[in-house]
Amino acid sequence: MNIHEKSFKNIIDNKWYFLAYFILIFVIILTTIPQSMENVHIKFNLVSILISIILGFFCLLYYFNNKNDLHKVAFITIICFGIISALIAPILAIPDENEHFARAILTSQGNLFPQYIHPSSNLTGIDTFGWAVGSTQSFFDLASQVSLTFFKSNALNMPIDNSQAYFARAFLHNPFYGYLAQGFGILIANLLNLGLIWTLWLGRIFNLILYAVFVAIAIKKTPILKVPMLFMALLPLAVYQGASLSIDATVNGLGFIVVAYFFYLFKSDDASITLKEISIFSILVLLLSLEKVTYIVFILLLLCVPKSKFKVPYYYNIIFIVAVGALTLLWSQYNTPIYDLSRKDYYVLNNVSSPMQINYIMNHPTDGVFAILNIIPTIWDMFYYTFSMYSGTVIYSSSSLTFIGLASIVLVTFLYPIKEKIPLKYRISLLIIIAINYFGTYIIQLLKWTPVSQIYNILGVQSRYFIPLFGLLPFIFAFDYKNLDEEIAKNIIVLISISLLISLTTSTLFQFY
Repeated sequence: MNIHEKSFKNIIDNKWYFLAYFILIFVIILTTIPQSMENVHIKFNLVSILISIILGFFCLLYYFNNKNDLHKVAFITIICFGIISALIAPILAIPDENEHFARAILTSQGNLFPQYIHPSSNLTGIDTFGWAVGSTQSFFDLASQVSLTFFKSNALNMPIDNSQAYFARAFLHNPFYGYLAQGFGILIANLLNLGLIWTLWLGRIFNLILYAVFVAIAIKKTPILKVPMLFMALLPLAVYQGASLSIDATVNGLGFIVVAYFFYLFKSDDASITLKEISIFSILVLLLSLEKVTYIVFILLLLCVPKSKFKVPYYYNIIFIVAVGALTLLWSQYNTPIYDLSRKDYYVLNNVSSPMQINYIMNHPTDGVFAILNIIPTIWDMFYYTFSMYSGTVIYSSSSLTFIGLASIVLVTFLYPIKEKIPLKYRISLLIIIAINYFGTYIIQLLKWTPVSQIYNILGVQSRYFIPLFGLLPFIFAFDYKNLDEEIAKNIIVLISISLLISLTTSTLFQFY
């Protein structure tokens, strides 16, 4: 049977799933369509949505043709919908994308370890304290078009200008490997002299490819929960961030690989884990935590692997945990002054100071305790805003779409029929690790981004910070439901996952086009 005959047979055999796909995307489109169609590019929007629907259809068909290759399904689906998002998302409007763009430009020039300088002259782009990093005029040319679509901007017709310029901030505290993909895309645009807009588009697309590769590696590596991991990695917010210039593509991709490697260790044979496996896991966690320090808690997953799985003495886990913790601490001590330097304007204008905030909490311990407890209700926000996209100061989504998305997460987290028996102590341990990461993120933002004494309204925390944690949820909450067919559950979850990505296209189009 050739591929065409196989595809036709799969369409016939799974006709109800394909029918459900078209019904679901119809509902999703209705939930994102604006009340007024004034100033909407009707033809462009219709063509773009039609392309997304067709791509989604073929992604679903590819799944039915390759059920045993879920990593390939994930890769192709991320690429299809991510490229659309990369092209239509407004210019430098994804969270912090302008600063990520500045760092990616430096990486494209081979400057992997840039330093802030203090020029004597008063140059454009330098903050009021005079610190800056060398960049190019292209940054300012594209930044002048920020939040505009390519329809409304001049970036399509502007050339790349690599003349010297300076920028006040460029995420110099982040490790260089978080910008290799974006930098390579910008380098290609320069070498081919494609024009200014292509530095954005190719930077985003190569970052997307990296995210897709990482997700594919994670799904292929994990011996359990492949379908839930696919669903979590294909959440619209995850693909949206992956198809940007943000370091989030590397953070989230590495995060899923760490989760997958933990599942691999957890399901390994007795007395099979050697120093090699422990080293690989520890290096992965280290690379992840150097990008986002709160993910250092993932090293504690070593303690959640049954002792019987280790060929080497169990105390080696403690040695690696201490080593990774020490290296991360040293990195934090090194990059904190760099981060503080780039945020000095914000700190002064908004009365932000870690020492003063700590002093305030020490002098008001009761308020401090209640402030920590006040973080608990924000868990709902983490889930709710997972289905909201950020673009500059604009948050776009819909309550109906959010309801569909949240219901889907509940379905995957609690009702996916996991066949492995996971003792309660391991489930609780993982829940504690998630809680440490979650509360740690808020505490860091309390100290580093929130005005002194404003401890009940912690600023700067977004749902995108927690995407890798979603990969652990089914391990904690899913059980073996003998009355549920795993194959049917698998088909439904993949169907929903692909359908939800239509909202990534429609939400962006109706909000900005």
